[in-house]
Amino acid sequence: MLKICQQNSVKLNQIVKRQDQLEELIREQNNKIDTILSKIEERGDAEIFASKGKGKDKGKKNKSEFYQVNIRFIIVSFVYAVDFILII
Repeated sequence: MLKICQQNSVKLNQIVKRQDQLEELIREQNNKIDTILSKIEERGDAEIFASKGKGKDKGKKNKSEFYQVNIRFIIVSFVYAVDFILII
C-alpha cells in the first residue's frame, strides 16, 4: 500500500511540474499575442487617422476593419484550442 502511495505521489508531482510548464508557455503566448495585437491596433489607428484626411473616404468604413476585429477572435480561439489539446 505504501509503495502504491509513493508511486501516485511521484506521478502527481510530475503532473504538477508539467502543468506549471504549460502555464508558463501559455503566459508567454499571451504576452506575444498582446504585443502583436497592440502593434496591429497601432497600425489600424494610423490607417484610420490617415484615411480621415481624405475627402472621398469620409464616412466609409475601412475595408480592413473587419479583419482587425476578427484577428483577435481567431488568435484567442487558436490559443484556447491549443491549450485544450495540450491539457488532454
